[in-house]
This record gives sequence, C-alpha cells and structure tokens, in this order.
Amino acid sequence: MPTAGHLALAGLCAHGRVQLVVTTNFDRLIERALDTVRITPQVISSASAIAGMTPLIHTPVTALKFHEDYATTGLRNTASGNAAARSSDRATARATATEGAE
Repeated sequence: MPTAGHLALAGLCAHGRVQLVVTTNFDRLIERALDTVRITPQVISSASAIAGMTPLIHTPVTALKFHEDYATTGLRNTASGNAAARSSDRATARATATEGAE
C-alpha cells in the first residue's frame, strides 16, 4: 500500500511539478500511487528498456528504477548483484539523461 510520501509524490506528478522519478526501490508502490491520480508512468527498469523508451519530454512521468522491478526476471537485489550493477546503473542514468535532452 502506498504511503503518504508516495501519494504526495503522485500529487506533485499530477500537477506537473515532477516528471522524472529516480528510485532504488524495486517495489511498485510509486506506480500504485500514480494510479490514484490516473497517471501511467513510463518505467525504465533495465538498460535494455532505454532503447525503446519514449523521450522524457513526451511522457507525463518516467520512473527510472535502478534496481529493476521485482516483477522482472534477473532481479539484482543481492550484495554481489548490486556491486556488479553499479557501472550499468551509471550507464543507464547517463543514457536516460541524454534521451531526455533530445
């Protein structure tokens, strides 16, 4: 269940104050909170998702999930997996920022 913080974030998104949410959470509470304000975010939870992403300027909200999504295969939420993912995470952030600037 989304917390007051998740719902407040959703409210900011609904009013156009926030368009990019960067999170290390792999749960879907942010998406659930956005559902309450009728926003379906673009979720980028892997480096491969960047290739097909819609430019940030053309989406109401994009959620960049560094530790993937619990519903995806290959979840890296382990000590060794997170250590191996750090360089991939930096590349994902750079690619997402570059895509948004176009």
